[in-house]
Amino acid sequence: MPSAHDQIFLARQPIFDKDRRVFGYELLFRAPLGPRDTASTDEESAALLSEAILAFGLDTLTHGRPTFVKASRHVLLAGLPHALPAQQMVIQLPDDTVASAETLDACRMLRHQGYRIALDRFVPSTDSGPLLQYADYVRITVADLADVKDRSALGLRAGAAPMLVATHVQSAEDFAVAARFGCELFQGDFIGRPVMRATNDIPGNRLTYLRLFHALQNPDISPRELEDLIKPDASLVYRLLRAVNSAAFAQHSRVDSIRQALVLLGYGTVRQWASLWAMTSFNANAPDELVTISTVRGRTCEIVAGEDPTGAFGDGFLLGMTSLLDAILEIPMADVLSHLPLPEDVDAALRGHDNKSRRLLDCVIAFEHGHWDVCRALALQAGIDQDAVPMAYAQALKWYGRFRAANVAA
Repeated sequence: MPSAHDQIFLARQPIFDKDRRVFGYELLFRAPLGPRDTASTDEESAALLSEAILAFGLDTLTHGRPTFVKASRHVLLAGLPHALPAQQMVIQLPDDTVASAETLDACRMLRHQGYRIALDRFVPSTDSGPLLQYADYVRITVADLADVKDRSALGLRAGAAPMLVATHVQSAEDFAVAARFGCELFQGDFIGRPVMRATNDIPGNRLTYLRLFHALQNPDISPRELEDLIKPDASLVYRLLRAVNSAAFAQHSRVDSIRQALVLLGYGTVRQWASLWAMTSFNANAPDELVTISTVRGRTCEIVAGEDPTGAFGDGFLLGMTSLLDAILEIPMADVLSHLPLPEDVDAALRGHDNKSRRLLDCVIAFEHGHWDVCRALALQAGIDQDAVPMAYAQALKWYGRFRAANVAA
């Protein structure tokens, strides 16, 4: 197993449109630890990122959507790795990029090659202004919006202003402020911060799926009991048979029974997929991406927990999958848990109590946000191998990619 100094950290953060649908993803990346003060190191990091993207596959990482990646001035001038497909990539220039003649020439060449350009943490100034003519996106933190009094101060490019991306959007209030300013894209934790409904009651149809979700988490459920749980729900049966008959599985003959699907997909896979479908069914008003984040998080926690021989971390999949239920259902977590009896350690972790499960969850969340040093510190506190989380997250993304491929192809 590689050491922490050899480990590549790669995560993604969604970027949303005004309807809270995913527009694209920013890739968060850190190369193996080492000196970071030379141009050659930056270029090597760019090459490693390119290799990591190829290893994952862009469809697994960003599902064909615009992919924002950071590039230093050194990388910009040295030339991007040719493996990065221009049509999908958005090259994100840091806020200290100087609009020198060389930089402007490099931007002009990137645009000619089909790449799009974003300016990060942008505030209009005489130093950065010339870059606007090449910018397709301008990323501004919510806190900095006040410094840009007039949207027209961002200038025009051939008669069209760049799209504004509000970053560090942490709440519904931040979202509203950014939208009023004229931002068209939004990035931050706001989707995971629930806007509570007037009532804490869960509608009957969603409560039914919540109970089904709970039943599916029983680790002692038998294949026959799993089949009996799925059979009464026509939508689950349809989804399962559609998935197993999809091009992703290339069956030679049609599968037309749940029993056959269990044999072909495996008991564990069907149980997890049915849990995901059940969660999707009570995701009425919340962004679909919340279910995606929950699923990848659950699979990551499950893999990390599975590496612990003591079993002290409990059911990692259940822990991660339920961690955003308050945002999905738009009611406080305490009310969710009153309807969803969970194992004691998971329940306590979701209530914010310090235990092994909570430490695992916090460690994985830190990784998702690109807080690499925080992740490593939390892993050390929790007794988790520091290499376990980045490796588990990579496996979880690939696992979710297979799930998505089966359902999209169906």
